[in-house]
Amino acid sequence: MWLAETKLKTKMALFLPTYSEEVLIAIEKTPEIIFQKILLANDILKKLKMERVKPVAKEVKLDDLFQGLKIIYHSSEIEDNQGLVYPAETILTGVSAYEFLSAWKRQEENFKMWLEFSYKEYEHGKFLLANDGNENFIADVLKKRLEKNRRELLKNPQNLPTFILNDTEIPTEKIIEKIEKESATFLKIITDFEIEEKNILRFIQ
Repeated sequence: MWLAETKLKTKMALFLPTYSEEVLIAIEKTPEIIFQKILLANDILKKLKMERVKPVAKEVKLDDLFQGLKIIYHSSEIEDNQGLVYPAETILTGVSAYEFLSAWKRQEENFKMWLEFSYKEYEHGKFLLANDGNENFIADVLKKRLEKNRRELLKNPQNLPTFILNDTEIPTEKIIEKIEKESATFLKIITDFEIEEKNILRFIQ
């Protein structure tokens, strides 16, 4: 069974055991033992598949972090550590984009700004970001804010707006499917964002 499931290219007959007449008679009398052994073999196979070789630890450099991050800052004012004001329509990438978000997070509660966010394969258009002071990490702030509207629409699909494409109304099911897909993509990349945030905090703390 292991050879069959792992699809090894070899002659199966070389590995098949030869049973004595006594064993064959015993199996004939209690055939359920075969299924017990099959279950045992499957358990062993699952454990083998779950094993992973641990990769060699790779040194993380500051410049390697947040290479897929991009922020477009549209409006409101925010000061960085040097007291500089970011002008409207500023585009920040990489570590600079994360430092921008970190500087915003240190502002007083309810400090608001309009921006666009993209990270790896995920893009989010212009939205309002407000600091309520309840989250410790940027990843948690983004997860809470960017998933908010999607969660509300999925919970209350009757509130979905009507979308028209080529004079044809798009079915609600299609809209929900698109929202769920966007949510899955976002939750995947925000996990990577969390890992990068933990790494960058080791440099700046």
